[in-house]
Amino acid sequence: MYYFINEKETILMGREFFGKNVGVVSPRSVETFPFTSSDSLIVSMPTLEQSLFLLDRIKPTIPTVVFHVEDMKVKDMGTVSFHLLWSLNPEELGLEIERLKDLSVVFSSIPLAGSSSEMADIKQRIEKYAKGDRPIHLSGNTGTGKTVIAESIHRLSGRKKSLVRVNCGAYVNSNIMESDFFGHLKGAYTGSIKSRTGLIKKADNSTLFLDEIELMPTSLQGMLLDVIENKRFRQMGSDTEISSSFRLITASNNNIEELVKEGRIRKDFYHRICQRRIDIPDLDKRKDDIPEIIRFYEWKNGIYSSRIRDYSPLIERDYDGNIRELFYRADELRDENSTAIQ
Repeated sequence: MYYFINEKETILMGREFFGKNVGVVSPRSVETFPFTSSDSLIVSMPTLEQSLFLLDRIKPTIPTVVFHVEDMKVKDMGTVSFHLLWSLNPEELGLEIERLKDLSVVFSSIPLAGSSSEMADIKQRIEKYAKGDRPIHLSGNTGTGKTVIAESIHRLSGRKKSLVRVNCGAYVNSNIMESDFFGHLKGAYTGSIKSRTGLIKKADNSTLFLDEIELMPTSLQGMLLDVIENKRFRQMGSDTEISSSFRLITASNNNIEELVKEGRIRKDFYHRICQRRIDIPDLDKRKDDIPEIIRFYEWKNGIYSSRIRDYSPLIERDYDGNIRELFYRADELRDENSTAIQ
């Protein structure tokens, strides 16, 4: 029997398990743990995915408790903070393990589902580019996963601070955009009643992700040229240069070369931001990935009893909205299947 327990349940379960010859499997002990010498087992891995992967690997026949803690460095068992992620009976857990066998993405540091050649190439580029500092441009239609890719690059880069994401299409005028990017001193312009740190400085030792870069005014593109190159700039109203060591990732919904031809992207700006490049294909060009994408989506959202088993209705249609639309259509199909069963 497997148990997924929270802090309260730990007290009750402990009476049954902790009093016996119990073994605790952690990331440090997983390779050398003597599974055969224990009467019961506690699995303490950092994530649920790793625990399920381990359970499938060792297939324990003894009573097993699975828990997850906020801080794996805590040594005093009395201070451990537990999480109840899912409550699964043994049959459900067995089905979950079977499903996870096909979900290599779950155990990957890159949460992109799909085994097509296009996705394999993208994942290789993510791992390769994450190690450097050069600007990266992501090109793909809406809903193809540009934000997920940017977040994966940031996470693999080892930068500790949170990624700073900016939607360039959210600004109503260039003055507000300039102030947000560079920051300003008190009194720099009418209405600036206090100083403000800009997004560029907030991204210091982190990643600055500029989405929908085609909507950035060309005047601001010109102002960013030296910042990208030298990582130094001035706040509005200041004569003093400040620095920000950020990694730049940009994204566009349109082909970047076409944007240059149309005059929406400056040519010199294009050469600054496209030192590394990832082109993301539409979902219609990799429909073989749809079953894996749906399985991952269902796993991530805890969908079990109503999960989709026949993917053909989803594979046969086209997706102008790409993966974002696929998730919507999958929910729609799931509702239809549920209604039909009733």
